[in-house]
Amino acid sequence: MFISILTQKGQTTIPKEMRNHLHLQINDKIVYVRDGEKVYMQTVRGNVLDAAGSFKKPFRKPIDFKILREKAKKIVAQSLTPKAQ
Repeated sequence: MFISILTQKGQTTIPKEMRNHLHLQINDKIVYVRDGEKVYMQTVRGNVLDAAGSFKKPFRKPIDFKILREKAKKIVAQSLTPKAQ
């Protein structure tokens, strides 16, 4: 386990062992992801958009857009169908 101290300005130093482990260089970007009470960090290579999809969200089920589209079609079809009197 590694410990660092938070300064008055909200800054901290990443311990050398962790910088080496993550292959961090000067001006590298790091993304922080919250998962409940835990926070994960990962280096970002390229730009922030490259990190999209890097982290799984176990607390949220992925959306199946095919199913969503079919449900929307049924709702629209029902609203356009004349009702029997």
